[in-house]
Amino acid sequence: MMPNHDIPAQQCQPKYIIQADKSEYDTNDIIRITVRAPADKDYFRGILLIAKNENNQQIIGTWSITNSSIKTIACDEIENTGITHVSLTDKIQIEALWHSPSILPAGNTIIKATIVKSYGEIYVDCFNITLKPKQNNNAPQVQSTIINTERDTSRKTNTNVMWNYANNIVTVTMNTEQVNIGEWHAIGFSLDQQMGDEYVFICQVSATGVTSLRRMHTKAGKRPPSTTVEKVNVTSAVYENGRTTCQFSFETISGQATDEPAPIVTGKDYYLIFAAGVLRTEEQVAKHNLTFVSSKTYQLQNSETINFDESATTTPMPITTTAPSTSDIRGNISWTYTNGVTDVKMIITNLKISQWLAIGLSTDDSMGQDHVFICQHLADNTISLQRFLNPDGHARPVLANVLPNVGGTFNVSRQKIENGIAYCDFTLSNFVNAKRQTRQLLIPNLSQTASYQPLIAMGNLDSSNMLIRHARNARTPLSKNVLLNQPEIINLDELVTTTTTASPATDIRVNVSWTYTNGVTDVRMIITNLKISQWLAIGLSTDDSMGQDHVFICQHLADNTISLQRFINPNGHERPVLANDLPNVGGTFNVSRQKLENGIAHCDFTLSNFGNARRHSRQISFPELSQTTTYQPLIAFGFLDSSNVLQRHSQNARTALSEKVLLNRAETIVYNIGSTGSDSTALMKAHGIIMIFAWIVLVSTGILIARYFKKSWSTRKICGKAVWFAIHRTLMTSVAILTLIAFILILVYKKGQWISQKNQREFAHSIVGILVISFAVIQPFMALFRCNPDDDYRFIFNYAHAFVGFSAFILSIVAIFLAMFFTQFNFQANKEWAILVTWTCWLPIIFIIFEIIEYYFQKHINNEKTNSYNMNDRHGTGTTKTDTIESKENATKSRIKSFFLLVHFIIAFGLSLALMILIGQA
Repeated sequence: MMPNHDIPAQQCQPKYIIQADKSEYDTNDIIRITVRAPADKDYFRGILLIAKNENNQQIIGTWSITNSSIKTIACDEIENTGITHVSLTDKIQIEALWHSPSILPAGNTIIKATIVKSYGEIYVDCFNITLKPKQNNNAPQVQSTIINTERDTSRKTNTNVMWNYANNIVTVTMNTEQVNIGEWHAIGFSLDQQMGDEYVFICQVSATGVTSLRRMHTKAGKRPPSTTVEKVNVTSAVYENGRTTCQFSFETISGQATDEPAPIVTGKDYYLIFAAGVLRTEEQVAKHNLTFVSSKTYQLQNSETINFDESATTTPMPITTTAPSTSDIRGNISWTYTNGVTDVKMIITNLKISQWLAIGLSTDDSMGQDHVFICQHLADNTISLQRFLNPDGHARPVLANVLPNVGGTFNVSRQKIENGIAYCDFTLSNFVNAKRQTRQLLIPNLSQTASYQPLIAMGNLDSSNMLIRHARNARTPLSKNVLLNQPEIINLDELVTTTTTASPATDIRVNVSWTYTNGVTDVRMIITNLKISQWLAIGLSTDDSMGQDHVFICQHLADNTISLQRFINPNGHERPVLANDLPNVGGTFNVSRQKLENGIAHCDFTLSNFGNARRHSRQISFPELSQTTTYQPLIAFGFLDSSNVLQRHSQNARTALSEKVLLNRAETIVYNIGSTGSDSTALMKAHGIIMIFAWIVLVSTGILIARYFKKSWSTRKICGKAVWFAIHRTLMTSVAILTLIAFILILVYKKGQWISQKNQREFAHSIVGILVISFAVIQPFMALFRCNPDDDYRFIFNYAHAFVGFSAFILSIVAIFLAMFFTQFNFQANKEWAILVTWTCWLPIIFIIFEIIEYYFQKHINNEKTNSYNMNDRHGTGTTKTDTIESKENATKSRIKSFFLLVHFIIAFGLSLALMILIGQA
């Protein structure tokens, strides 16, 4: 317990507190251990937690983490038997879960903490807590007698093996029934049906009841198996009620180890070997007394579920089924009717931990006034079945046992999980005349003679096993009608595509719910997939727009912690103000939980002590928060900068929900940020990328060619037209087409709605942009009606065409600068501004260069014409043509201009490409 700091431990001081959520524990119990500082100044940086038996000081139990600031470690070469810190950041509090063993030890358990405040300040054996094992006659106790290690395990073995493959990793779960202390069960992957020369994975229960998993090998048939250098990642190893569950994973890309079998890889056909036996002293694997080799082969990249089910007199035969997709939930719900009793069986495959599935009996195809039966897979890997009433639409369901006369008596007959299948069975009986009771509640009583339409729904549970409202697409009304007084079968396979499709990895899902009791509003925010340096907020507004709102923001900080704060949004898009900096904002705000757990952000708080709002309304410029006022929820999402300062949310990252809420009644709000996220944002990015390429590269090049290259390449034609004209027309026509495409994209993105004037920069961009688009469309039509070059009024077209073109070009630069302020792109660096400033400076430079070239050669040629004559004209009459010098100068001039045109194109293309990449990454 002493770190290797070469510094003695400090004298014990009451600087820190260690707590447990219970003082006694049972077998396979879970106890939350908290180490915290009583004040912010007493932070600590390092922690070591270990559980030891009070009598013999042996390490006992295992640990698991609750957040990413800590990790488990191996003590005495036993995995997950200690807790330590991940980084040396300042900590006020850490929490970890201690898992008691399957066998209760003799004597108490001491949870010991070593705390490091700094390198030179260490506290060892100062902060401990004692846990007592419960005195339960039914609980197994560690015995001092030698266990009979020669029991014949072949007399009873029931094993289920399943695996999944992803990213070169095979994850295996092995469940074995009827296992005694001191026994082992193993599986191996063999290239033939002979035992030997393969890797085996051994799940064993020691004489003290500790379950573990080892990877070993049987090179050349060696007995007992030998240790291996190949790694295995053990996820869990549990022994409970005579059943072992060992979950582990291994890589399929490892190389050949010296003097070991060939590595396990994908693409090869393996026979599955199963064996079982007993452990000798020092946990040595004794020779097996049960073996089985499969008759078929398996490839590890294909998910499988294999059952070994046998009796004492028969040879075990595998029952093999292809495992369903990890996102599929399958099964069926059926019932029979006998003597007034409806016997219902729910069989659900692949219901994950913290998921629920429900069947509702409704008189129509929509939610509301329904009888609901929910099968829940709890966090402790158990199953719970409950009956609810869905009172009104999307309101939180109410437990049926808290209401009188709901119709029939509900009795649970089975709620368990077995081989990955959830069983939720119940009966409905003792129905009386429904008409006699309908006045006692608003929901019609459940009846065995009424025709119902089944509603199937699926959702998640939070960390406290509370129901989270299902997604919109996770509820399905079935087309058939059913009766409870006749047999029915409902197949759940059709739910695969409608209820279990996972949200994209970029989607943020938020569930905000609250209850009201004795003047206190208890609010829970559960946010899935909130990344580091992101924030999500709920605002309570009296209208559907921002301004004068009460806002509660859950922030995922850069150090991977969660922070919850209350703000006031004083006026529109102004920066929100912390509520505690203002007087009388309405109610007292107290944070009850702000933490990250299993990738889910929890931000819980209470609102209480509401006074008379009218009494304080003159002290502030906006209405106080009130529990009796109707509010419209606003959901917003944004980013934090490197200093954890709130950045303004993007325009499409704020949504005014249509529902109205009150703080003095229970409410539930569910929203998926992905519904307005990545797909539509891609349209906006495509708009910006197209416009940048068209107006930075194509337009600027087209203008230079039209203005400075009319006399260049005079002897060449393209389709009968001068080269400059053909290139100019092609470029500008392309610009008009690309501009229209970009305009259509932004119309689709905005769903045909014009930007609000409240968003000043966005509105200005839209006005400038529509002018640019209009000019771009006018230009080609104007060119269609131009008169001949020799016409007296041709100059009108020339000036108009030039004016409209240059105006559109200048306005395009303005529009690009305005777009830099868009919060959708979250531009926080100077790269984008540097690109635009460089481009803006380059434009006058290139035009000045071309003007200098024109001026220089025009003056030089005029001088040559004035001061020279043909050498063959002896009399200086000038009758001989003298265009040789001028022709040479024009060729030189064309080459110089062509060179600078190429330089311009490279610079324009490079700057636009850099800017397009940044927009794509924004």
